[in-house]
Amino acid sequence: MTLDDDIDIWMTPGHPDRADLIADPYPLFDRIRAASPVYRTRSGTWILTDFDDVVEVLRDRRWSRDSRHARFANLRNVEADPADPRSPDAGTVQWIFATWMLYADPPEHTRLRRLVARAFSPHAVAGRSERIHGAIGRLIAEMRGRDRFDLHQDFSTVLTGIVMSEIIGMPLDRFDEFAAWSAALIRLQEPDADSDATLEAQRLLGDCVGFFEELIAERRRTPTDDVVSLLLETEREERVSHDEIIGMCLMLHVAGHETTANRITNSMYHLLQDPAQYDLVRAEPQRTENTMEETLRLGSTGPLPRFATEDITVAGTVIPAGDIVIPSQGAANRDPKRFIDPHRFDITRANAADHIAFGAGIHFCLGSHLARLEAIEALRSLVLSDSRLELTGEQIRWRDSFVVRGLESLPVTWSDAA
Repeated sequence: MTLDDDIDIWMTPGHPDRADLIADPYPLFDRIRAASPVYRTRSGTWILTDFDDVVEVLRDRRWSRDSRHARFANLRNVEADPADPRSPDAGTVQWIFATWMLYADPPEHTRLRRLVARAFSPHAVAGRSERIHGAIGRLIAEMRGRDRFDLHQDFSTVLTGIVMSEIIGMPLDRFDEFAAWSAALIRLQEPDADSDATLEAQRLLGDCVGFFEELIAERRRTPTDDVVSLLLETEREERVSHDEIIGMCLMLHVAGHETTANRITNSMYHLLQDPAQYDLVRAEPQRTENTMEETLRLGSTGPLPRFATEDITVAGTVIPAGDIVIPSQGAANRDPKRFIDPHRFDITRANAADHIAFGAGIHFCLGSHLARLEAIEALRSLVLSDSRLELTGEQIRWRDSFVVRGLESLPVTWSDAA
């Protein structure tokens, strides 16, 4: 099978031959880098794998996140229903994503990001530290009562769901629905063709939009200190629209819930596979932060494409205006020119924090302070628990996604379980 064949499989969620590339895509990135650090696939998309090139593109504002700058479309591009652009179908997908700062350029990106920046500032995050620590303690206490549990589904996703629901203003009595909506939003960003799963995700998104319509109406009557109320304040100043409020809530929900949960689970997965380093963190808890940085480096989230707004030269290669580039953060964070023995998990790595798992430039992760606090506190509490966690021996599967890097589940047990 050729390199381009493997790239096509890697970029096609649901492909029957994709399992190995999902579990470990990094040898593929090495092959791409060896062929050319600025590699043009047969579909016309460019893939960047060198650390410096990826950072350059992420910081260069000539590279757009707005797909209207694309000359061709090899990523999903749903069309609105002309009869009802607000219907719970492809039209809903289109107008929702059009409100996300993730897919916007300045000045729209700048305006949208500024609306909620204060809710995720270091000061605001520090103010939530005690509540986050308390939630972690309660969840671990509940897990201690079980012989076996799913660390991802029962702990990581619950923790991040609690935190983001509180920040946005979402009640916890519909948690299962919230998790399904988050998964639907991820599904609708995958670069594959329509399918039954996509249609179901569109239906769920319609339900989600309906929920936020009701929540916004409630906050108009009774404001609180959550993000919805914050956005309604700016709406009165005509700096944000009603649709943008809904879109912002959806984006923050999926970004704060899905990605941080994956980071917590992935960190524990790496430690559970390496008992010596697990023991080292237990013996020297001060290494927890560097452990988190190393796992962030090893397992970055899925790549977000950029679109050339003009002819741009990258590492001596001219990329024409309108072409799509995938600056692979996962590949960059394992660039051997930047990290010695890059595929090795090493919690003592001196430059582990040099990764770009949170991106770079104007799209640097807005919630990075919150994500780090949640992940570090969760990791520290899990590792320093009275009993060690152990894998159950069940098969581990990585989620079949181009957008996120995460496990479907992580079955574990306590070392003193009967």
